[in-house]
Amino acid sequence: MPPGDHCNGHIWIGSSVIDEAKTFMVDHADSILLLVNAARERYAQIFSQEVKPATRDQLINAVQMIFTNRPLALNLACLITICLSLEAEEDFDNLVVDEILGSRIAEMIAATEPGRTYSQATFHILDVVVRKEIGHRVPLLPEKSVATDDLLAGLAAGFEAILPGWAWMERQ
Repeated sequence: MPPGDHCNGHIWIGSSVIDEAKTFMVDHADSILLLVNAARERYAQIFSQEVKPATRDQLINAVQMIFTNRPLALNLACLITICLSLEAEEDFDNLVVDEILGSRIAEMIAATEPGRTYSQATFHILDVVVRKEIGHRVPLLPEKSVATDDLLAGLAAGFEAILPGWAWMERQ
């Protein structure tokens, strides 16, 4: 059975799921980067600090680093697969599973404190505020998935927490 395919309500997880998740992240790097830099612009205004925009090369390098850690890559790939396969007849107001998945994705990428806490705050800002402002510029795939927006926000929030550009990160 192909990785990520549904079988009787189950998702098949095989070794190629990791490769598919990595490919998804690279294929959606521009959307993730757009969200990362939108969050940075907002934070720069709020905190009156200069924050360097993240670059595509920095993001791709960070993706490559994450996928050198096989346990992290496997678990992150599973969360990504679940997000992409979670469908509903509508985006219910009280459905929080998609939020939990996006939030955990952000934490996994950030890995340690203070990045984990920072990624949580950033996830909620991206999911609620920034996403509505720039949503028309970030394509969501597949259309029926109720978690794609949370997936992209989670990926962006996690990478925002680890990509260089903040003075406080450089001091650590």
